[in-house]
Amino acid sequence: MKSKEKKERCGGLSGDVAKFTIDMLNEHFEGAFAPTFMPTDDVGECKACHGKYTQGKDSCSVCHGGLNDPHPDGI
Repeated sequence: MKSKEKKERCGGLSGDVAKFTIDMLNEHFEGAFAPTFMPTDDVGECKACHGKYTQGKDSCSVCHGGLNDPHPDGI
């Protein structure tokens, strides 16, 4: 755990993540950011009502049924 190699890998990974994040933020503020992930249509419909109460980006219908039955668990 205290090896030189592990410290170098950890430091390198942390630096790479920081640089990637800064690059994405710069693109965002320049108006050039293009997301690589877009939520499914059912997520947009769910978030229209539940947006401030939800955090996920995965399909809501996997756990909560389809759009025709949006609240099968009484949620």
